[in-house]
Amino acid sequence: MKIAITTDDWETISAQFISTKGFAIFKVEGTIIKSMEYRTSNITTHERRINSGLQRFNRYAVIQNILKDCDVVITYVLEEQIIKDLKKIDINVYQTEETNVKNALDLFLSNNLTNKPEKGFNHNH
Repeated sequence: MKIAITTDDWETISAQFISTKGFAIFKVEGTIIKSMEYRTSNITTHERRINSGLQRFNRYAVIQNILKDCDVVITYVLEEQIIKDLKKIDINVYQTEETNVKNALDLFLSNNLTNKPEKGFNHNH
């Protein structure tokens, strides 16, 4: 199983999915971490600020190119439409109040990570 966690620094879970610099990707078997890698989101600050059409294009690029081989995404908050997009490609989403990447991973692997789906928001322009 591959688990992606939004983070800019390997330590703190990013506040928002779309503004993260990248993803810590953990390949696990059972509760054992087999490998770790960092994948950058490739979304520039300028692209994050421009109209929702380009944000939507970049959002799909992130999902398809960076997370396509992942089974789970752990993040702080995630737009409702992105959750739907991830579910369409069989990626489970966990929105958590945990702010530490390692703690969130450990909690997930021990089936103790609390999912807070109400943290998501509907972002319409």
